[in-house]
Amino acid sequence: MPRLVANNLSKDEFEMAVASSTIPPSKETKETKETRKPKMEGSWEDRATWYNWIILSYLTPLLRKGANRTITMDDIGSVRDTEKAGICFQQFNSIWESEKRNQKPSVMRAQMKMIGRRKIAIALLCYFCSALLQFFPVLILNILVQHFSKTGFKTLSTITLILMVIGLLVIPIIGSSFQTRHDVLMARYGLRARTAVSVAIYQHSLKLTSAARQGVTTGEIVNLFSNDALKIELFMKFMSYLFIAPLQV
Repeated sequence: MPRLVANNLSKDEFEMAVASSTIPPSKETKETKETRKPKMEGSWEDRATWYNWIILSYLTPLLRKGANRTITMDDIGSVRDTEKAGICFQQFNSIWESEKRNQKPSVMRAQMKMIGRRKIAIALLCYFCSALLQFFPVLILNILVQHFSKTGFKTLSTITLILMVIGLLVIPIIGSSFQTRHDVLMARYGLRARTAVSVAIYQHSLKLTSAARQGVTTGEIVNLFSNDALKIELFMKFMSYLFIAPLQV
């Protein structure tokens, strides 16, 4: 490595000489360059295939990174356009303006229209399929017990028994896939509903007059953000139990 002599050199000339020298980068510089990667475009789910989308395996690389180091915002990726706060509020606000014309406006009805009844119906269908598939392993086990105890179903062939055993393995996996898909969809819809309501509360609080602010405390506004908006999200997550629980009982 050449030796730099600072005598008879100005400050600018010395810095230029250091920059053009063959001094190897330090360990910290190398590590910084290795960890400095371009930001991922799009979300993990947008880039997933249909198979990864079903079993949520597109999250495996992110979880692997989290096990080795601290996850950064670049690792998570960007938010989907449908889940951004501004877009959620615009969709909700347009529906809420028309909802206020009714005699009894309902925030929940406006939330359902914003999310889409069809999307909610698909999530409910996934949960219904998951609940329905839970009965089949019990029925198969009942048939197998009666067959081997020779109390019933004595004429089952070997192929039928093998198919039943395979069903005991495959059916719970399919049921778990439906359950997972329902949980992901309803969690997303609940988050969108909470985000839209939170932004609406914030926008409305900025428009309050001085006289109106005297009747509302800061704690009440914070309570609307933290508790009331959260209840809307929780309702979306557990709404399916209202429809499927009577069938399971």
